[in-house]
Amino acid sequence: MNDDYAYINARIRAMKSRLLDRAFLEKLMAEEQIHSIVGLLRGTDYGKHIEEALTLEVSEIAAVEEGIRRRLAQVYSGIYAMVTGAPKRLLGILLGRWDIYNIKTVLRGKFSGEPPEQVLGSTVPVCRLTEPLLKEMLKQPDIKAVVELLITWNSDYYPPLQASLSDVFATNSLTGMEIALDKFYFERSLGFLKRGLDDESTRMVMESLGREIDMLNILAALKIVANQIPQAERGGLFIPGGIEIKAEDFLSAASSRDLEEALGKFAHTSYRSVLAQAKERFSGSAGLPAVERLLDRNLIERGAGMFRRNPLSIAPVIGYLWLKLCETVNLRIVCRAKVAHLPETLIREGLIFV
Repeated sequence: MNDDYAYINARIRAMKSRLLDRAFLEKLMAEEQIHSIVGLLRGTDYGKHIEEALTLEVSEIAAVEEGIRRRLAQVYSGIYAMVTGAPKRLLGILLGRWDIYNIKTVLRGKFSGEPPEQVLGSTVPVCRLTEPLLKEMLKQPDIKAVVELLITWNSDYYPPLQASLSDVFATNSLTGMEIALDKFYFERSLGFLKRGLDDESTRMVMESLGREIDMLNILAALKIVANQIPQAERGGLFIPGGIEIKAEDFLSAASSRDLEEALGKFAHTSYRSVLAQAKERFSGSAGLPAVERLLDRNLIERGAGMFRRNPLSIAPVIGYLWLKLCETVNLRIVCRAKVAHLPETLIREGLIFV
């Protein structure tokens, strides 16, 4: 087993050496026009994908977005293809979050009536739901048809979607369906891990999932307060399996009078620093998206930090997955900000350096 990880992680370290560094981001930020930024990106691993996207006769910023999406999907799929045995099973669980992300993206697109090509551009096909399958899902006329298609495919993901379909029509909201999907993914993944090997790599994957659950529960509690969701509906929004955020913490925060009080309810956890920062910088429900970005940043920083842990375990792979995601987040921030002519101080505020 250790030999497997020694081989995998040697390749991962080589891949990490190709990540775009801070100096390159500074070069991008120094440019004023998206055309110049495209010129710089042509010399990177994103170049080929951006060139391919430009042949579709889209704008340069759209080509950059598509190039970033394709490169991320290629890298993640490549890592999944190069591992076998227990590492592949663990990596499949970690990358399964992208299947969930893609299903939610398709459902949201159908719900809001977005054009299929636009929705597809927001997906990252890296696991079971490949791009051709996502295209087939996007051809369906509505959410009910998407769920029925997953049933005909005997997809692992159809049970929670089928069970929550009536809730979508009753509430005219996807919240219940998305929570059901999250619960299904985390419950099934943690159940599999608990039944598997009790080794360091398995525990690290459980830790990684547990941190994601904590973040989702904190955010859900804040949304309950911001949107004044009735008490009877709150418990159903809690996802079990987190590391630090227990059901009683969640319900206590969800019953707060305002967001400031809710943020303070997590002061006993290791998330207190990022939440104190959120409390200081943002106020009112208008600040909720900004708080969400801070929580996402914290999740990326924690995940990327795993790269420095045991080199004979899955830790460097987990760390690299987050580092690569961080790279794409930063690229999107710089490119979108340049097109929108946002001030440099605002761009730097959004960047994540790990």
